[in-house]
Amino acid sequence: MKLAFLDCISGISGDMLLAAFLDLGWDLENILGIPDLLRLQGVDIAVSTKTTCGISAQHIDIKARHPQPLRKLNALLHLVETSALSDYIKARSLAVLKRIGEAEAKIHGCSISEIHFHEIGAVDTLIDITGTLLALQALSIEKVFSSPLPLSRGLVKCSHGLLPLPAPAVLELLKGVPVYHVDVDEELVTPTGAALAKEITSAFGPMPRMKILQTGYGAGSKDLSPRPNVLRIVTGQRLDETMKTETISQLRTVIDDSTPEQLAHLLHMTMARGALDAWITPVVMKKSRSAFEFTAICPPEIEEKIARCIFTESSTIGLRIEHPTRLILPRKPITIGTPWGAVEAKLIERPDGRRDIVPEFTSCKKIAEKYDVPLRVVYSTVSRAEGGRKE
Repeated sequence: MKLAFLDCISGISGDMLLAAFLDLGWDLENILGIPDLLRLQGVDIAVSTKTTCGISAQHIDIKARHPQPLRKLNALLHLVETSALSDYIKARSLAVLKRIGEAEAKIHGCSISEIHFHEIGAVDTLIDITGTLLALQALSIEKVFSSPLPLSRGLVKCSHGLLPLPAPAVLELLKGVPVYHVDVDEELVTPTGAALAKEITSAFGPMPRMKILQTGYGAGSKDLSPRPNVLRIVTGQRLDETMKTETISQLRTVIDDSTPEQLAHLLHMTMARGALDAWITPVVMKKSRSAFEFTAICPPEIEEKIARCIFTESSTIGLRIEHPTRLILPRKPITIGTPWGAVEAKLIERPDGRRDIVPEFTSCKKIAEKYDVPLRVVYSTVSRAEGGRKE
């Protein structure tokens, strides 16, 4: 599987994406032909090489030879629907436009049909959106990952006047996306860039495990020195199709003033609130005090929920939070028939092709207690069921 990683060093915009794909090797003639696919007249696309902070990158500038009308969403959708694009590209392009339209409508407090798309109505945005999706298809990129996105402070001028950065529509579009603040007074993430990132990216986090194939750089228009104003795209081949890379949140704290019963309750409550796992480790603190380190891992989106649970259910006043990457094997829930009834389990696929059945403890425990059967016997019966372990 061919992967792409968006290294958003200085944010993301549609023209930076398009330029980076050009630097990766997408044919220039394909970019120059996008206006014809969209049946846009009088549109010029200029391509140049730009050096920023010592990095050579491609730069794309799209201009219309005559003023463009202020278009509403339906007009933009019509341009895509009546274009010469494939049905697949049309569908994804329409999804990006609608995503931006919904965000703008919410910010301005009106229906989508009432909005004049000042920021996205220009032909360059249509070219950026359709061009990015065409590039992914042409370069045979099957999955896209992205770094967290940098957001700046300041003001940006638009048709409504001055808007705070990050632009309100950008924040609306980036719900659920990991971001961080950088000390720059220029717009780093545009609405088009935010919508495209949300549409094409499978996960935000560190670069996935892969064998690097190519690197492409797309330059922005403004000088952000000493920060290089580029978007870097790294393509690669996934190293092992059976292993999935994901980012998790790991929360840790050391507790020296709770009883074993209280710690057991903390572990139970943390798991009940969605933690992937949790455990307690005996440690020795300063001054040789005995204590316990409590660790919980969870999906990043419920990190705050798990932290609140730990602070509520324990005496700790501080947590250490890390975001490690883990590799996991494909698994799916299954039900195994036994002489005592159905038992829940997981089917795990190993890198060497073996498939293991891993019994679920709670389900096995219920069977063992109900029929007075040793737990190890239930485990053995389930794990050796047909379709289970293959040596």
